[in-house]
Amino acid sequence: METIRDKDGQEILPFFTKRYVFSNHFDCIFVVDGVTFYSSESYYMYYKALLSNNYEIAEQILNLKSAAMIKKLGSNLPGHNTKKWRKICILVMSIANWYKYNQNPELKRILLSTRGILLVEASRSDQYWSCGLEMHSKDIVDKKKWRGLNVLGRILMSIRDRILQMSAERLNISSLEEFPPLGSSTKKVIVSKPSLPSSSQSDSVVVPVSDERSAPMVDTLTENTKKMSLEHGEVEESVKSLCESLRGNKNNFEKKVIEYIVVQVGENDVIGARLNQKSNFGWPCFVSIANKIAENSEGFINKLQLGDRVFISEFQWRVGFEILARNEFEVTQNRRNWNVGRINPQAIIKEIEYIHHANRRDFPGVVISLKRGGKYNSLLCCLVISAGLQVCSKCYRRQLVDLDLDELEIGQLVTVSVAEIPEQCLVDEAYLLPPQSEFKMGSEEMIRDDFGVLGTVRSHLPWHYKREGKNVFYPLVPQMSIEEVELCESIISAAIAYSFEDERKKIIENRFEGAALYWDKQFYLKFSEIDSMKVKNLKSVWAVDDQVELRSSMQHPHFGLGVVKKIETGNVGSFGNLKFNFSVVIRVLNVQERRNRDTEEEFLNAQDGGLLVAHPIIIKGSESRRSCFSANMPSRLSTLDTKQGQLMKALLAREFEIVELEDVSEPLNPHPLMRLLNERQKETVNSLLSGGCKLVYQQAPPGVGKTFCAAVVTAILLHSLTNAKIAIITSANLPLAKLAKELENVLSPEEMEESKAITFFSGFAKDRYKEMINELRRHMLITKLKLEEISEKFDNNAKQDVKEYCENFETRPRLTSEVKLGSMLSEIVNLKIVFSTAAMAENMVYTSLLDTTVLIVDEATQTSFAEITNLVARLPNLEKILITGDKFQIGTHLQDLPKSLHDGFGLDSIVPQLLISPSVHQTRLSVCYRMHPLLVQCVSYAAYEIHNEPLEPGRSADERALLTNSRFPLPIQSCPIILLNVVGSCRQDVVSHSLTNDLQTTSVVKLVSSLYEYISPEVEFEKLGYNVLTVSVDGYQSMEADLIVLVTTRSHSNDSNLADSSEFFSDENRSTVALSRSKHGLFLVGDIELLKSGRVWSRFIEKETEFTSVVGTNYLNILQSGRVKRDRFGQILSMDGLNVSESVEKFNFQNRSNDSWRNDGQGTSSGNRYQEEWKRPFASNNWKMFSGKTFVRSEQRSCYNCGQYGHISKDCNSWRGAHDLLNKCCAIMEQMAGTYFVLIFFFINLFHNFF
Repeated sequence: METIRDKDGQEILPFFTKRYVFSNHFDCIFVVDGVTFYSSESYYMYYKALLSNNYEIAEQILNLKSAAMIKKLGSNLPGHNTKKWRKICILVMSIANWYKYNQNPELKRILLSTRGILLVEASRSDQYWSCGLEMHSKDIVDKKKWRGLNVLGRILMSIRDRILQMSAERLNISSLEEFPPLGSSTKKVIVSKPSLPSSSQSDSVVVPVSDERSAPMVDTLTENTKKMSLEHGEVEESVKSLCESLRGNKNNFEKKVIEYIVVQVGENDVIGARLNQKSNFGWPCFVSIANKIAENSEGFINKLQLGDRVFISEFQWRVGFEILARNEFEVTQNRRNWNVGRINPQAIIKEIEYIHHANRRDFPGVVISLKRGGKYNSLLCCLVISAGLQVCSKCYRRQLVDLDLDELEIGQLVTVSVAEIPEQCLVDEAYLLPPQSEFKMGSEEMIRDDFGVLGTVRSHLPWHYKREGKNVFYPLVPQMSIEEVELCESIISAAIAYSFEDERKKIIENRFEGAALYWDKQFYLKFSEIDSMKVKNLKSVWAVDDQVELRSSMQHPHFGLGVVKKIETGNVGSFGNLKFNFSVVIRVLNVQERRNRDTEEEFLNAQDGGLLVAHPIIIKGSESRRSCFSANMPSRLSTLDTKQGQLMKALLAREFEIVELEDVSEPLNPHPLMRLLNERQKETVNSLLSGGCKLVYQQAPPGVGKTFCAAVVTAILLHSLTNAKIAIITSANLPLAKLAKELENVLSPEEMEESKAITFFSGFAKDRYKEMINELRRHMLITKLKLEEISEKFDNNAKQDVKEYCENFETRPRLTSEVKLGSMLSEIVNLKIVFSTAAMAENMVYTSLLDTTVLIVDEATQTSFAEITNLVARLPNLEKILITGDKFQIGTHLQDLPKSLHDGFGLDSIVPQLLISPSVHQTRLSVCYRMHPLLVQCVSYAAYEIHNEPLEPGRSADERALLTNSRFPLPIQSCPIILLNVVGSCRQDVVSHSLTNDLQTTSVVKLVSSLYEYISPEVEFEKLGYNVLTVSVDGYQSMEADLIVLVTTRSHSNDSNLADSSEFFSDENRSTVALSRSKHGLFLVGDIELLKSGRVWSRFIEKETEFTSVVGTNYLNILQSGRVKRDRFGQILSMDGLNVSESVEKFNFQNRSNDSWRNDGQGTSSGNRYQEEWKRPFASNNWKMFSGKTFVRSEQRSCYNCGQYGHISKDCNSWRGAHDLLNKCCAIMEQMAGTYFVLIFFFINLFHNFF
């Protein structure tokens, strides 16, 4: 510390800013009455806020460590009484510095080392606490030129002198008159000080008198105070009041009042939590506040609700609850868990000093579900979502104002009163926690600005837009007023938040927390002895190839990342209910560096058996969408007279001008690429290219060339529009790769590269679909970053990021950051064409997608209204939008959400909104180039002609004849469709609770075996094993294959009625997708009569039987025999000379035999087998004779295929050909059983081996 000398030779030490220990902003810790402060500035401003009744700001000051932020908060206090504060400000500052130096020995040593030196705060902007000059001012050595009074320096010197006088018990300031009042008065007054806010110490300090008093009053007070004894003098009334308030009670000087916040509500009481968790440790963290106690307290208005503040002065401990366990690992006989469905209070409140009800704001909300429980399964609460709530919240009877819980309905519109709570509070659906709480479940979220917690719920005005009696807020119809549209946006915002919150909560609830075995860079996690429902929940969260976060506790950020390599489920020998072990193998990808934390130490601790918390990564993708709708961005933009505003008007159905598509004519000089399109495709292109802003929706059934059309549109727009930037968006990575490849074929790879096109793929896609995506490598980010003309423009930090990206791309593609590196590239290169998934695009609107003028969305049926609207709202330069989809196919995946949110909340497909908007140009493609002509006819009749939108075949039978021209014997050789009627018997998986049909599974394996035998007899099966892919229908939309074996399995027992026997039979969109994936042939395996209960299935079978016939399992026997005979009509005959076709007659499903149904049947999940197998007589090749039979278990294993004991059908060697392939296929089939559909795809090289 450098000192200078004034003109009189006095040594001066000027100080300013937190670099000096004497500054109020210097970081240090001291405690006063159990309250922790991080600087003398925090103490000073804290009590300044208390004096002005700004309790929330006072709490914020306690939670802040930055003195600059604290000063900013305390400088603009609403309702601040300047006169009152001037009287005691020096007292508070003296107390702050007294504790600062007495509790920090090093600071005290530095202060005492300045003995004899004049301490001067040097600040030009402060003329009271400071000398009013800068540190380096030449006038600082001349006291006469000081512009300020240097009060802080005088206080520090007084404290220094008092500490040096060790024999004195009181602070003896020789000339208190040196401390002036705030202002310009030259009168100095001596006032005896109150006791310090501590029961053990009391020292004299000085208090100024306001300069606003008249001179005679000042003189009188000065004279009086000089006569007072410093030890027994009277304290000014205002100072006394402040000291009493600091102690927490106006009447009892020793009484404490601690602030609590209501964190959970019940019928007869509420749970309060100590707001400041870092002080008053002798007080309970959680208390119970009875209704009667609250009603008789000062400040009470209504029942206490979440967020209300309660100032408590007396409580009674609950025996056995004094210390709570933070998690289940700390629970002992004498230490209960803090949360057992309801927070455990440690004490009961006996006296309340004051109640402060939280400020509340009203938002529209919706009831999404009702919770029942208790002995009589009565209604307990309802779940409510609202744009003002950060999380979906439980609403109890206590919180209902003018509503009855028993009369609430799912989907009901209500008004939600949202309570404001302090920053950094944690919120969950049923409770909240104060800042820095040590008690956490892990599912809580930190409260963010503009959000609160559920206060009360009351009725809302009736909503006029309903579907089947249920309130709907999407699609937005032209009849809605702007106020109604804004309300819909608010509800959509809440639904968006819940969709991600629900997924996050499931992940947290099914996390691993405990000790794990570590070996060879892998953690082996084990969930031991869990029931089947827990296994089902774990399987819904954990999946192979998922990326995983690794933590040392839920309270800390993750220290590393991993990926799931293997999942196993095994039975546990136990008494009573069947138990399982669920094991997960996680390979560690990396350990991340974090500031102020030793992540390597956490990693080593987890390896040595320490606590490990692991869960799949929680994707945070909703904030952009949520903020867009909560701020009413779409409706506000639709009122603007801009190109973006016009597009938004069309999207929200705000314009009423109906555009006739016939008015769109082909330009005089069409682009040469237009010759590649059919008439309907040209109509789409002309609609988009016509003048002005355009929003075009193209209805595109499967195989009609929509991808090719989108590629041609892109190429034409690139040449036609100046300064065009085109963003091509799809719902998933595979369709994105397909579209990029199609554009490369249209433009040529060189021209596409010159057009500055780039494709962004997720880390999952780069790992999972590496071979397919690598075909586009020259257009990927990895290639662009390595170009010399680009890399030389990066600085050193950017080059390091690029190097890390390139290394991860080859070895750990899941760790690559496309968004970050894409942003860096976009700053250097003006990208013209950007390919991205919708999820990634939302994170690139201000970087790689900046200045986008054309937006093309493919597979829009699986893209939600919220996603597309958010993109349009954040791309201000948009001029044209082309959206392509098929309204008759599967929409967005919402199965994990409550059914109440599946429809009418903007989370489903954008297509309904486009169809209802009168100003959206609509075109339709109808020529199918994918399927065999007969397949086109059947699919068209089944799914499209009922909507008056028939399909036309675009290929001849000769172009799709790989199956019909092969040696494989079809029932009718010219028809590439097989209807294989297999009824069989179902049993239920004890884990997933889905059904498995062994006979259908075995029949499919026989069929696959025969396909290989007839089509490629000269090729070893092992070489063709990779040509068989088994997936569900939902996972293969937008894809295609040469040959498809479609397996159906009902999901309910036979005793269900026809309408409920299986949901997917009546799901027309899913049925349409399942039937339209094949190019050359389709094999449909299932209970044909049951399938006919669905309209699409029934019409497909009706049309297909015009060209071929239904066959049974006899057909499989003929295939395996190798001896095929036909009659004169070309139909296959059995070995007995009979026709193999079956007559499927209609009969009542409720009267069908149900002997085969077993609720507790054997499961098919890996490792879930009983050692017993089904017992039955030796089986012949005719499986039909055993349908509808009940089989009894035996310790002996018998095979469904050959009837022999000692093995099961999966291990049977009676099939011809390569058994390994068939066994693998059977195993896959059993694993997939119970899903809606199972598809087996055969790719084209299988047929090439034959031809």
